[in-house]
Amino acid sequence: MSFPYSNAAYLVVLPRENLTCFLEGLKQLFAQAGGVPRKLWFDNLSAAVATIKGHVERELTDMFHRFKLHYRFEAVFCNPGAGHEKGNVENKVGTSRRNWFVPVPVMTSWEQINQQMKQKAKKAMEHDYYKHKRPIRSLWEEEQEKLLELPRDPFEVVHLETARLDKYGNIHMDRERLSVPGGGAGQLVSLKVYWDRVEVMDEAHETIAVLPRPSSL
Repeated sequence: MSFPYSNAAYLVVLPRENLTCFLEGLKQLFAQAGGVPRKLWFDNLSAAVATIKGHVERELTDMFHRFKLHYRFEAVFCNPGAGHEKGNVENKVGTSRRNWFVPVPVMTSWEQINQQMKQKAKKAMEHDYYKHKRPIRSLWEEEQEKLLELPRDPFEVVHLETARLDKYGNIHMDRERLSVPGGGAGQLVSLKVYWDRVEVMDEAHETIAVLPRPSSL
């Protein structure tokens, strides 16, 4: 997430490009920034946009719509095939690849790699922004004052669905087969799908297993 006025930016590393990772990433970025931008520009990613209707109107996915209302920001979408309309963040992607990921960082967990990115974002603010000839941090402090306050309770990024275990007591998710300890062949279960884990519940809504979500792309 890049802020054009100050050229400040925050970056979160997540395992997949899907709905829960997208919204979890935004939630973490808001927390790092200490507030919520009043207006955010997006391309027409499927995690946010269900249908494109002309140049302006978008039918949003249900969870993104609820997320947007929870954090109270305005979502603006680029015209199809016009990624240059959000050129500041596109340039920031290239800058972060060349600087924040060189040399290639060692990753031991998602928490650890994102703590590294948080420190790199902090360090990058010590540089001057060439457009204003002032430190990014000074400009960011001005920009930060205009952010919306974070809501009292963060949005719970979770997708609910049902599944039936196969004859081996497995569920199939993200092209992977996950074994459910304590599950029975053919059992109908409810799933709470987070970006990093899956909670499996029986018909009485009792949790019978918490499984790490597959992270391979």
